[in-house]
Amino acid sequence: MRDTAKSAIDSWRKIQEEDLTLLAPRDGVVGQAPRPDDIGRMFEGPREQQQPTPIFTIHTPGQMRVCMPLVTSDYNRLREDLQGRELKKLKTGKEDPPSINLRVHGLDSSTWEGRIARLDESEARYIPMLLSSRANGPVPVAAPTGKSQGLVPQTQHYLVYIDVVDPDPAMAVNAMAQVKVYLRPETCLQWAWRTVNDVFNLRLL
Repeated sequence: MRDTAKSAIDSWRKIQEEDLTLLAPRDGVVGQAPRPDDIGRMFEGPREQQQPTPIFTIHTPGQMRVCMPLVTSDYNRLREDLQGRELKKLKTGKEDPPSINLRVHGLDSSTWEGRIARLDESEARYIPMLLSSRANGPVPVAAPTGKSQGLVPQTQHYLVYIDVVDPDPAMAVNAMAQVKVYLRPETCLQWAWRTVNDVFNLRLL
């Protein structure tokens, strides 16, 4: 009877350990993880949130990606530029990606080449801490509340992700960077139209 009970307890403990063990889909460096203060805290799943905040993030060694916030007008211009380049590629068969230069704070005046990985189709409901005004970032955010799961931007922003080509080993996760994207020239009429929309917040673009 004692051996049976002990076997049942050991089996239950093994099942519990397996259920509470999270395995990453690939090797890498943990970038974001719960803090000791989060022990026992319940996290909302993706069904309860349109933009869920990941509990863990895994960074692939030797690869770096920059997250860049853009206001609606800049995001629309970037998207239209990429669409025009894609149409040109279908006609000529040649790729013509936009030129992207970036600098990383703390690494002097060295520059690196970037490549656009993806653009979020919907506006960001939450902003990463390092991009928020609370961490001297460019995006003003509202004061956190108990109901919100993250930092809510006060103005509409979209997140663009840019891969760093041949990153330097000295680059660290969560480092601040400056990104400059060179788009195709626009006409004076296009510039005036975009400026008027930005100044008066007409949201026509």
